[in-house]
Amino acid sequence: MPNKEEIDQLFQALVVNGLEFIERSAGELEEDPKFSIAHFATGLELLLKARLFAEHWSLTASDPHACTWSGLKGGSVNTVQASALCSVITSKTGTSLQHSKDAFKAVFEHRNKALHWIPPGDTRQVAAEQCRAWYLLHQLLTVTWSGHFARFGERIHNVDRRLLVYATYLGAKYKELEDELREPRARGALIKCPACGFVSGVIDNLEVRISMFACLVCHAEAAAGRFLCSQWHALDGPPKECSCFEIHSRQQLLDELDPASLMSPEEQADAGQTLYSCGVCLAQQTVVPVEDLDGSDMHACVGCGAQFKGAVGGHCARCYELWMSYDTEGSELHGCPLCSGRYGDD
Repeated sequence: MPNKEEIDQLFQALVVNGLEFIERSAGELEEDPKFSIAHFATGLELLLKARLFAEHWSLTASDPHACTWSGLKGGSVNTVQASALCSVITSKTGTSLQHSKDAFKAVFEHRNKALHWIPPGDTRQVAAEQCRAWYLLHQLLTVTWSGHFARFGERIHNVDRRLLVYATYLGAKYKELEDELREPRARGALIKCPACGFVSGVIDNLEVRISMFACLVCHAEAAAGRFLCSQWHALDGPPKECSCFEIHSRQQLLDELDPASLMSPEEQADAGQTLYSCGVCLAQQTVVPVEDLDGSDMHACVGCGAQFKGAVGGHCARCYELWMSYDTEGSELHGCPLCSGRYGDD
């Protein structure tokens, strides 16, 4: 069995190699987009495998039970296929990659095409694809999984700066979209996209407090929220400076929409937990009630933007956590993403 130092050395190698491949891809974007596509996908794959490795080194293998340390270190072990990484990470670490899987899948599929002599396509398409995937990966490395990757913060930041090259290609696309952006801009439906940085995110539904938006430049899709000042901001990423001179954050919107904010202390004590956890992104207590266009009850997740109209919440029979759109049947025995259930107590 490996000791702690050996495990740490291999984990560092995975992370550093992954970041190096992504950094290299930026310099190849114009000269040789085929290699840019291949190197970016390889870097993404290594960093996702690093997260599995951080959970336990055997989880990087396609068959963890047959995995040996010597085989893994020597490179003879078959590791998890790129196409399966998102589902394996979700099941083994509890982090739902529902929000990221499509963007990561596009990167891996593009690599397969590029390596089989299929032309890589428009450079701006490649830039948009990588920009979108890097933004989602960056969020995972620096926020969701910061406990595992914090020591690589400076290196991650340097890669982030290196990838500013995307702006050169996407800026031209933004200018070409001026006519298409005019209408959503006129009705106040445009916001700044946190992935590419252009004011090109079109909000789906202006009548609710939480809505999805889609960026016309890089095609990123994420959740946005309408704050009390009536301004919309993307809920991903750090707090946003607003034209109302306040700094808005996801937590602020969550606090505004929490039913407990309208209750007296006595009512709060009687109500207990007022927020649901999200069965889509598995975020804890991020689902709040919102009103639909027709005035009917609806819930939405401040984390991933998932909307639940007419959905009935449930609670874990083991830890009593409230869930929206999560099957709690059998939770007394199996638990939920936040507890192990009775089987885990044995």
